[in-house]
Amino acid sequence: MKHFLLTPVLTLAALLAVGCGHSDPIRAEAPGGGIGQSHHVKSDGRLALYHVTQWNSMGQPEHAEKIATVPVKRGDRVGFDYVLDPQKAWVPDAHMDLVAFADNSYRLNLGPVRSRTEKFYWAYEDGWDAYWAGQPQRTFWKTATAQ
Repeated sequence: MKHFLLTPVLTLAALLAVGCGHSDPIRAEAPGGGIGQSHHVKSDGRLALYHVTQWNSMGQPEHAEKIATVPVKRGDRVGFDYVLDPQKAWVPDAHMDLVAFADNSYRLNLGPVRSRTEKFYWAYEDGWDAYWAGQPQRTFWKTATAQ
């Protein structure tokens, strides 16, 4: 009987530890990734722009720098654009700059992406640390459920 009850209890505990997808504090990421390059904000709050350059083996940032913090309102759009200087469009080694934006009130040219491990994120400040603390569980459940 104990084993019969243990499985649902452990499953529920794991799901609560991982959290549901709607509680994700990250609103946009660049370059690439599964979260998306832009997003409409669903609630008022403060979003921070983070720059991550190093990761540990569990997929958590080892070095994350907060670049800016901006107030946002429901419906605002945040994200990233890639911009190429028209004067350099035909130069063989020309690069595109990554530009972070928050609605129409904030734009910041972040320059080119310099390495494969470099990422930028728009995220709610109050959920950033908790999101990354749950990364090992999300990775485990994605592997366990073959997603």
